[in-house]
Amino acid sequence: MDERAKVGYQMAIQLIAYEGQIIWRSFQGLLTANSVLILLIGAIIRFYSNYTVLKTVLAIAGLVLCFCWILVQMRQSDYYAYWFAWARFLEQTHFSPVVNIVTEGERFSRGEIPIIDTANKVNVPRMRWGSRLFKVEWLIYFVILIFIGIYISLLSVS
Repeated sequence: MDERAKVGYQMAIQLIAYEGQIIWRSFQGLLTANSVLILLIGAIIRFYSNYTVLKTVLAIAGLVLCFCWILVQMRQSDYYAYWFAWARFLEQTHFSPVVNIVTEGERFSRGEIPIIDTANKVNVPRMRWGSRLFKVEWLIYFVILIFIGIYISLLSVS
């Protein structure tokens, strides 16, 4: 077994886990930042109704924050896919048929039946259609769109 491929595969797997953590940490941080910004704008509307310029500036800042959030999410998702591609490549070129975890995981995510052990025909059930229907990445974009809608509605209300 090529030791360099083994180290590369371990690094790819570690980077997949790391990128997944980064995606959720940035989601949590930007969700919190947007929530605080919305609360601040709400307080301004409620208690300081004559500060409409400040409300407008904060709503525009929120839109800019959402745009940055989209770019961060896109970049992190692309890196996530990149590390998975490397792990699949190393599996297929150096470890197949013994190690096919990521490769078979991709098949599983498409609704195909992954083969765990070809000699003993050990299979797992297909991923259910409902599990394949919605990607978690879409949830993040949906949440961002909700904030964009809130900021736009705040800009349209005087």
